Amino acid sequence: MEEGNAHKLPVDPFEHTLDNETKIFRTYMQNCYEDQCRRYGPEKTYNEDTKKDDNNHFGNLTTVDQGVPTIDPLSPYYVHPSDGPTSVSITPVLTGSNYHSWARSMRRALGGKMKYDFVDGSIPVPTDLDPLFRAWSRCNMLVHSWIMNSVTESIGQSIVFIENAVDVWNDLK
Repeated sequence: MEEGNAHKLPVDPFEHTLDNETKIFRTYMQNCYEDQCRRYGPEKTYNEDTKKDDNNHFGNLTTVDQGVPTIDPLSPYYVHPSDGPTSVSITPVLTGSNYHSWARSMRRALGGKMKYDFVDGSIPVPTDLDPLFRAWSRCNMLVHSWIMNSVTESIGQSIVFIENAVDVWNDLK
């Protein structure tokens, strides 16, 4: 690696397609990464060792509950700051007779936010004691709300009390 690029995150070949908010967030994260590299060296960046250091004020930003990565945009547990209960909009909503086209649209929307794994069963439900549980629970609730907001009220009433997004998805099939 060249001297000036020793502590740089990989360059995204699709950088030109990103919105300004994402570019600002990436710049912020790059600055955090470079600061951690200066403090601890690149081999200790974003790991449990840096979280334990009393001087590290990035521990809670980069990890949650014993080192679970939540800021890596490639992680299924990553939630963008703009993602909220209404940030996925599927039209037309599921009425029952349009399941196949609705499911295809929902798969695309969930896939675009890297959350389809929560409804296809790829990500198992962690135990309450698992460090992944809080991150999984947050994403599961978010996916469930996206589904709830994309179905008719009567269908919503039939799935509102189902806890797991994969069970909601399977119930709608």
